[in-house]
Amino acid sequence: MSIATKRNDCLPRRQPASMIVGNVPDVESAARTPTVYFPSLIGPEAPTERNPVTTEPFIPEPLLDTDQAAAIIRVHPKTLQRYAREGIVRGFQLGTMWRFSARDIDRWISERMAS
Repeated sequence: MSIATKRNDCLPRRQPASMIVGNVPDVESAARTPTVYFPSLIGPEAPTERNPVTTEPFIPEPLLDTDQAAAIIRVHPKTLQRYAREGIVRGFQLGTMWRFSARDIDRWISERMAS
């Protein structure tokens, strides 16, 4: 017995196409029956118009690495990373590198100055 024969014995047998056709839903009845994906949006609270698309170009917010953000806050970079892990300063980690939003660093400094 060859390897190919043994391998084919393990695979499930296919059904003839005539047996599969009975399981296919009727196309005409499917077209008449509306499919509701978001039932909470149907009714008087459903949106009637879309918001217009803004023509302003997207300008990404500058991200700072650990050294840049630590220089602004005037702490050691490892201290800033610890603050980020503890949730004191907002930041996110990409692999082994930390990134900080300039707006979040500015907000953190403002909060520290106010208190």
